[in-house]
Amino acid sequence: MSGPNGKLTAEQVEAELARLRGLAAQDPGALPEGAAKMTKITAHERGSSSLSPSQPRGGAGWNGDPPPAERRLILTPASKITPRPVRWVWDTTPPGAGPAELQGRFPAGSLVLAVGRAGLGKSQFAVWMAAQITNGTLPGCHYRTPRSAVYCTTEDSWEMTIVPRLMAAGADLERVFHVRVVDDGDPHARLTLPADTRLLEDAIATHEVALVVLDPLLSLLDHTINDYRAREVRQALEPVVAVADRTRCLFLGLAHFTKATGSDPLLLVSGSGAFGQLIRAGVGFAADEDAGGEAFVLSQIKNNLGCERLPSLAYVIEPKAVDTPEGPSVVTRLRFTGSPNAPCTTCSAASAPKTATRRPSGKRPSSGCGTFLEALAVSCPPRRSRLRLAGRGSPSGPSIAPDPRPA
Repeated sequence: MSGPNGKLTAEQVEAELARLRGLAAQDPGALPEGAAKMTKITAHERGSSSLSPSQPRGGAGWNGDPPPAERRLILTPASKITPRPVRWVWDTTPPGAGPAELQGRFPAGSLVLAVGRAGLGKSQFAVWMAAQITNGTLPGCHYRTPRSAVYCTTEDSWEMTIVPRLMAAGADLERVFHVRVVDDGDPHARLTLPADTRLLEDAIATHEVALVVLDPLLSLLDHTINDYRAREVRQALEPVVAVADRTRCLFLGLAHFTKATGSDPLLLVSGSGAFGQLIRAGVGFAADEDAGGEAFVLSQIKNNLGCERLPSLAYVIEPKAVDTPEGPSVVTRLRFTGSPNAPCTTCSAASAPKTATRRPSGKRPSSGCGTFLEALAVSCPPRRSRLRLAGRGSPSGPSIAPDPRPA
């Protein structure tokens, strides 16, 4: 039994399988050697080819080709999996705090999100994080241990914006890396997720990277991905989450809000709701109405591995002059000023926090938070701040245009 060129056609394969199944139903022992395995070919394997019924199939196993790799399940008992504690890259827990007072904000080995409308300082916050990581001054597991950071951006100029901002924030420029993709087949290639996750993982290991900034996260996804389809977003970001877990590196993604309004900031993120589902932690940025538009508030909006009801942090965006070979450049930087005493998980005055502490793990040794809190020890009158999200449909956000005077 053979078709053109001595190969079986799809019709002949189906006929032979039907004959063998008939024999198996009557007497399994009557099957020729090896035929039992052939009868188990699935409908997917038989129908996956684009060949017409008259074309030779020539599939694996029929003409001497090696059999296809089998899909298997491997079950591992929990007793064989080594547990490990949550390490916090950013931890504002006061020294000597008990289990109910833990303030871990960004867990190591995770994808986290910084969300808000334009003009609220998300990029300045990412630069602040990079500066703290590279100097070993961020309270958390890397305190007093400077590590490197990779900053991936598609919107800002490195020469005119990113490097001057890093200088204004006091970052160690030798430890902050720009990413350039070299592709002989594409002179305009840029970092693309998830295609470049393996290359990014190698770079993380080579340069002792503890922080990867994705600014903005959406623009770094492959252009073929529909960011409004949860399944496609998950397929794009799950490899990134896996790399974060294997390397214990923090991936900080920046995301913009849509023009919609609402009380849950994760539902306002442009794209599918899967963005908010895949992250382990997130912070939201809002303007502080009581400060007359001159101050802002950072609030914890998600914290799967810790406490979500954390004190909000007040900050300002201020101009700062830095020297460049071509003359002074004035950029903006983020500076924390204290706590507005308004823990807010939704960046909305209409909503209150609903989540309690999760997974307390006992007291921890000092991680540098004392120094961080001392820097925030400014006069803040007790009050409940009214927060708004600057953007279309609300009063115009504060201006962050550089001050022409040197800071």
